Amino acid sequence: MFVGDSLTDDVIGPKSVGMKTALVDRAKRSSFAEQDYTFTELADLLKITEL
Repeated sequence: MFVGDSLTDDVIGPKSVGMKTALVDRAKRSSFAEQDYTFTELADLLKITEL
């Protein structure tokens, strides 16, 4: 899984090679459809790693 805060740098590239992605959208700017997960805080990543 690739985690980042930029749609263009951290979601589009990794998705193009088949990786799961998580977008950290601290500003709650918008809801992009390309990423697999969206978080407002990096700590929220723990919620899916516990699955």
